Amino acid sequence: MIIAGLGTILFILLIMVIIRGRFYRTGCGALILHEILLETSVVAIHIPLNILNIHSGHRGFFTPRDCAGIHFPFITTLMITNWAQFSLALNRFVATLYPHMYWRWVTKTAIAAQIAAVWVFGLVLTAPPLFGVVGTYGLDKTWNNCAILLHTVGPYPKIVGTLGVYLPTGLLMVLYLIMFIRLQCCSPQRVQNNQMRSDRQGQFDRRVKMAKLLCGISLWYNACYHPQNILSILRVPMYEQSVAGLQLWLRTVYLCGYVMTPMFFFSLNKDYQTGLLEIIRLRVHGR
Repeated sequence: MIIAGLGTILFILLIMVIIRGRFYRTGCGALILHEILLETSVVAIHIPLNILNIHSGHRGFFTPRDCAGIHFPFITTLMITNWAQFSLALNRFVATLYPHMYWRWVTKTAIAAQIAAVWVFGLVLTAPPLFGVVGTYGLDKTWNNCAILLHTVGPYPKIVGTLGVYLPTGLLMVLYLIMFIRLQCCSPQRVQNNQMRSDRQGQFDRRVKMAKLLCGISLWYNACYHPQNILSILRVPMYEQSVAGLQLWLRTVYLCGYVMTPMFFFSLNKDYQTGLLEIIRLRVHGR
């Protein structure tokens, strides 16, 4: 819970910097703000509730009726977050390699469509159990934690995992890999001569730096998220038996994957550093 509290404070500061500096008006700013708001809800609400559910499940703290309101928003937000990260990667891909087409991706209609698409897709993936289709949200009998209880053994969990986690993660990594290979093959000077006027070199450099920042965040997030999937695939006995200590440790590692996001922004981006220092200075002087 200490990590969640620290992460919430950092995310609130990051949101304040974005709004105060009006970074949401930039090409990918609205998408970044959307992603940050999603991750803030995960750190401040969903994961703490999930950890509380794991820790107190055997005490009967939650009832089956509570699970629809706890587990459904949790996994839906995770699915939406994964696709929102892919949307950001696609934005940086186009901005960096196809700047002449970029304006089409940052119109208000295009941004709204991208945000709406990830929400619709996330809801379509996780809503069926909410209406009793393929299963329901309830308490797992293993140790009384909220989960999706399937009516019959079927492919639904694999479909959700593939379309909500592995597909956006895989596509995201492919986009960043292609982008950085292209940048290595074509120096910034060459890209400038072929695609951009010389007076836009600074803008190109900022786009590349933001792409590297977002790629670093995605790599760290996936490094913290996938240990539980690896343990599941390897069928580690402690994971299969749902040992509470291991589950809590995995949730803590997963939480750290989110908490580092504001730290990436504040440590690797000068604009966000300046915005943070300005907020701190105003608070110190009581303005």
